[in-house]
Amino acid sequence: MSGRFKLAVVVPRYGSDVNGGAEVLARQYATRLAEVADVTVLTTCALDYRTWADHYPPGRTVADGVEVIRFSVPVPRDEAAFDALSLQVLTGPPSSDDEEAAWMEAQGPISPELERHLSEHGTNYDAVLFIPYLYATTARGLPLVADRAVLVPAMHDEPPLRLRIFDRIVGGAQRVIFSTPEERELGRRRFGVDDDRARIVGAGIDIIPTRRTGATPRRASRPYVIAVGRIDPSKGSDRLIATHARYREMRPEGLDLMMVGRSVMDIPQAPWLDCVGFVSDEDKQALISGAVALVSASPYESLSLVLFESWAEGTPTLVATASDVLVGQTRRAGGGLWFRDAHDYVAALDLLTARPAVANALGASGRQVARALTWDVVTDRLIEAIPGMPRRVTADDVPDARRTGAAVTAVPATAAAGAVAHLGTARATTMLMGVGRGTPQPGIAWIDPDDPALADRLSVIDAVIDGDPALTDLARAVGIPVIDLDEWRQAT
Repeated sequence: MSGRFKLAVVVPRYGSDVNGGAEVLARQYATRLAEVADVTVLTTCALDYRTWADHYPPGRTVADGVEVIRFSVPVPRDEAAFDALSLQVLTGPPSSDDEEAAWMEAQGPISPELERHLSEHGTNYDAVLFIPYLYATTARGLPLVADRAVLVPAMHDEPPLRLRIFDRIVGGAQRVIFSTPEERELGRRRFGVDDDRARIVGAGIDIIPTRRTGATPRRASRPYVIAVGRIDPSKGSDRLIATHARYREMRPEGLDLMMVGRSVMDIPQAPWLDCVGFVSDEDKQALISGAVALVSASPYESLSLVLFESWAEGTPTLVATASDVLVGQTRRAGGGLWFRDAHDYVAALDLLTARPAVANALGASGRQVARALTWDVVTDRLIEAIPGMPRRVTADDVPDARRTGAAVTAVPATAAAGAVAHLGTARATTMLMGVGRGTPQPGIAWIDPDDPALADRLSVIDAVIDGDPALTDLARAVGIPVIDLDEWRQAT
């Protein structure tokens, strides 16, 4: 038996061909954590979240070095019955506990074998991570292993969030991991999640930018903006199409709209609308690279990975104010604009097309943030957030860094409050993370004292561990506390 930390990841669907945001995040977390722990993914055989019908065979397999155990969903979702019950429970007066339980069972996916596995073998895992909050795999599975449960809710302000059934779920988790400050605040406001249980981790990117020869967008003859993700009213796709139609009425020779992703809605025919369907990651990045901007009208997001993918290409973004999360991501990165209505949308696209320098500056600002969001940094934050999981890097690595001539800066390592303990609280700080020699601890960054932007970088640092004299002198000059290295090592 391996002596490594044992982690189970429970998610409704899992696989490279599953493109839901929470499911993608679960796969990224599982594959990254497999470097330091024995990770087992517990999931269903479903591919389609609308029916939960079995698609994959049940049993054990290995994907990207991670053990995956799939369990059958014996009774697929009755979509008509679920829609009718949702109308009653989500839009009517407060429901009873029995009605909410019936709604959760109708939503699914219900996998008795998965629940039996958690009940009988849950104590074999040191921690069990559930993602997202919304589905029955979490609602029925988490209470079975509550003493070791970690919840990644991927929550946004949507009708189901008001149901009382989720109070018991969120309240039962030992740790709640959020993706953005906005989601963390929603968790505090809705469920009273205190700082002791909360961590903000987010996601990294490892996209290689494709602004290069050899990647030609399909509609290169016409300038376009691009929307990426499932084409679905719940993702604001209908609103985006209507808004762009209004834009084209006002700007007949304006930009086309390209939509990339699977569709679950009827799409109107228009000469300026190009729906290309599901494409490979490489083609997706090439299409983003060729766009004037990436646009999104999604009202329900806990974190948008596609914004980071767009910024990795230096492509600015334009998002709807219906999502505080998208606006917050954009504001912190300085990577784009946002719109409230069609008039804002028209004005924003006019600005981006008439002033290429503005578009380029926004894209460049976003690219700096995207480049700093390395998975090494995010994985260290994730490891710190899971109770009991051993860290990859210890303070013993600090002397090695000193021998290279690098200076070391320290900020609070508490993920809920630390300035660099989550995505983008201060842009310069997130840029700092991952710069330098070696992999830092959560809350630790290596910086080069010869960096010409050193003074700007120091402006968001809470304290400096003494090392390079030029660094410590500059820190004192701008009023940043300098901590003795030996004292810091003893404290950590």
